[in-house]
Amino acid sequence: MVKKEKWGVAHILATANTTIVHITDITGAETISRVSAGMITDKDREGGRPFPAMIAAKRAAEEALAKGIVGVDIRVRGAGGAKTKVPGAGAQPAITQSLVV
Repeated sequence: MVKKEKWGVAHILATANTTIVHITDITGAETISRVSAGMITDKDREGGRPFPAMIAAKRAAEEALAKGIVGVDIRVRGAGGAKTKVPGAGAQPAITQSLVV
């Protein structure tokens, strides 16, 4: 019997104040893992910084691996709306860490 690989989608929201990594199944209907940089640090001013974003992405990826996800497609977005659509400082470390784990 051939075992089918499960893939997911890593939705990364990176703003100036926080970074949220939300991993879902490939359809986007089921949440596998959701971690924010605010859950990592106790200092509000550090929520949008690269290091907490990297740790948040690592924690989300480890949780997804434990639930059977073997790979992810990555979607990144910024604040949007009337604000700048450019992702915050935590986007690049979160992407890099999602690919490593």
